[in-house]
Amino acid sequence: GVVKNSSFTRFSGRANISQELSKIFSYGINATISYVNNTNVPLGREDFENSGLINSALAYDPTIPVKDDKGNYFISPTMPIVPNPVSMLEITDYTKNMRFLINGFVQANLYKGLTAKVNMGIDDQRGTRYSYLPKTTLYGLQDGGNASKNSVQRFDRLLETTLIYELKINEDHKFNVLAGYSYQDFNLEFTTAQNNKFFTDVFLYNSLSSGEADRPFVSSGKSENKLISYFGRVNYSLLDKYLLTITARNDGSSNFGVNNRFAFFPSAAVAWRINQEDFLKESTRLSNLKLRVGVGQTGNSNIGAGAFEYYTSAWQEAVFGKRVYTGTAKSQMANPDLKWETTTEINTGIDFGFFNERISGSVDYFYKQIKDLLGYRTLKSFMEVSTVAANIGKTQSQGFEVTLRTDNLNRTQLKWNTEFTFTRYVDRWLERNPELNLNPWQKNDDPIRAYYTYLADGILTIGETPPSHMPNLLPGQFKVKDVNGYVRDEFGNLIPGEDGKIQYLGTPDGILDQADIVLFGTSDPGFSLGLGNTFEYKGFDLNIFFYGMFDRLVYNQTREKYSIPEIRRILTGQNFMAEVTERWSSTNPNSELPSGFVTTYPQPGTYLWEEGWFIRCKNITVGYTLPSKWLKNFASKARFFVDLGNPFVITAYTGNDPETDFKAGYPNQHSLLAGFDITF
Repeated sequence: GVVKNSSFTRFSGRANISQELSKIFSYGINATISYVNNTNVPLGREDFENSGLINSALAYDPTIPVKDDKGNYFISPTMPIVPNPVSMLEITDYTKNMRFLINGFVQANLYKGLTAKVNMGIDDQRGTRYSYLPKTTLYGLQDGGNASKNSVQRFDRLLETTLIYELKINEDHKFNVLAGYSYQDFNLEFTTAQNNKFFTDVFLYNSLSSGEADRPFVSSGKSENKLISYFGRVNYSLLDKYLLTITARNDGSSNFGVNNRFAFFPSAAVAWRINQEDFLKESTRLSNLKLRVGVGQTGNSNIGAGAFEYYTSAWQEAVFGKRVYTGTAKSQMANPDLKWETTTEINTGIDFGFFNERISGSVDYFYKQIKDLLGYRTLKSFMEVSTVAANIGKTQSQGFEVTLRTDNLNRTQLKWNTEFTFTRYVDRWLERNPELNLNPWQKNDDPIRAYYTYLADGILTIGETPPSHMPNLLPGQFKVKDVNGYVRDEFGNLIPGEDGKIQYLGTPDGILDQADIVLFGTSDPGFSLGLGNTFEYKGFDLNIFFYGMFDRLVYNQTREKYSIPEIRRILTGQNFMAEVTERWSSTNPNSELPSGFVTTYPQPGTYLWEEGWFIRCKNITVGYTLPSKWLKNFASKARFFVDLGNPFVITAYTGNDPETDFKAGYPNQHSLLAGFDITF
């Protein structure tokens, strides 16, 4: 990986077996086993040291040595709580995962056109994380070494039975009817053990009992949920031109209370193969034309045991006399009226093909509405717990996608085909739970991934009178607009006036408060593109794939953290971007960057948002297939290939990466993969 010591090793095997026992019975088994050993990189979220290795390396003072004269890692005197990034390489932290997945079926042909099938599956996943924070690191020294082991096991089972009947009434009418039942249960168990105050780092995590912590941390837990479904489907084909599909599901989940444990989800779809009509059958140009319309509902129950009240022990402690007692406290309130989250979607599309599929593609439009969204609602501060599982509202999504495939050249020795996609979608809220406490600047119909902020109004210059709502503002600091509201379109976007500037509804009131926070935009792209080209020539093949997002805003977290900071952060010796030298000063009064942030007034976030469009080359793959005459009877096909992953990106964005969240720490990587495929 990009960071030293990071590694990933996987061993896997797969077996597929199927056999006909007789004219009536057949069976099949698919089994997969895998083992993964992954060395974890401390990225500063749930990991050690309270700081990501990459963030620490970027911020740390580069003028100090890595180690002092005694061989200890040097800690910056101006950044005493930030770990030396090189020391973090001594953290031992890796995860072992074992997974065994097996699916089997037994099928019986009971009668002409009538088939019964039973599917059974087991998914057994076991993982253990081993970690040790040595005393050579900043926080490891404070803990006297910190060792832990965390084990998790997921065990899921599936039983599904189906009955399928196929009926053909002459060549015009064809039916396929399916009825089924499925049962799934999902089991999770975990155990955590942690200790510190070790007299040596030698044991790592292999002798937790050697730690001398006053109260070593031990935790364990178990959860189980079940899903039962009754379902059916009817397919009908008329003249192989008119197609109809109707499905229905009745799903029940143990995650909900008795009031709403089951929910019914129907769907239907129709298709018309227009090119099969008599007036188009003889067309030499049109090879495919199909119209599709579908509408249906699906459910989501992923809220855990959200409907039930439960208590947790081992978290509440009290001291009486000389002894520490463990208590029990309510961790979750019950919500017996919690419902299934329901998605209703309408999809219309058309598939087309011309000149014997030399040109083909599809156009799809979708409208999706999700109601009874599952989430958590914040409770009043005097309640026993802070949140409760609830249905928090309704959202709407709509958009369309265009796909185009072309065979540009199709000769014996030279072939070239292209695939292009265009996608646009818009998401927004339709309703929110009336009990949900929105901020004053939020609206019920805002975009889902909205960004709210104060608006910048330039930098106060020398000799300029500060705005009345910011009387103590100093030259070189951001002015913030006193707007009290604004005009926006149906999607929540700010509407510019004839002069190109944003229109505001409110009248400035001379006060800078929450009424001046506005909906600035959304991080969703206006549209996305994908473009792939494949070339073949005399056994050689070349594939190049690009994709990109456009008309989007990206919050420059790199700039936020390493550019214009609060004044006090400059004094710590932290690294900053080079543009800091270009910030406003008495000798650089025309700069668009402020002299620094102050806490006297709220700060505008607009200058941290940038045009985040990008075009990324995802893959370039070159291969060569050996001539069959070279293989003789040894193999049927052999191919060498080299794949270059993520070779470059084109963007106007000035931050770390327009697609990667900087706070996630680990950047996008370039990769080079070489391989050999052989088929016998």
